[in-house]
Amino acid sequence: MSPRPAAAAPRERFPDRLIRPRGGPELLLGLRNLYILPTRFGWLWLLSCLVLYLLGINGGSNGPLLLGFLGTGLFLISLHLTQFNLQGLRLRCGEPAGASPASPWPTHCSSTAE
Repeated sequence: MSPRPAAAAPRERFPDRLIRPRGGPELLLGLRNLYILPTRFGWLWLLSCLVLYLLGINGGSNGPLLLGFLGTGLFLISLHLTQFNLQGLRLRCGEPAGASPASPWPTHCSSTAE
């Protein structure tokens, strides 16, 4: 048997048209490069809303149904408001503070909103 070829580097697996190079040390957050995804707490929140909804259906009670729908609506609104608040944020990388590899890289944030 011949040995298996080594796995290709991640850069070689994707076509060049899917990987866009950065335009320099500055990044403007917009609709195409800002993704708001739920954390573990967010998934737990959705699971608890689903459990409330199922309890409300099974028990024939309106209280858990209302809380399940309100919790889900609050979750969806928070995702949209986070996207709205971070859109237009400009991130810029500064020069390192020292010559050692462990020195921090300062990040400068500015907003284009008025």
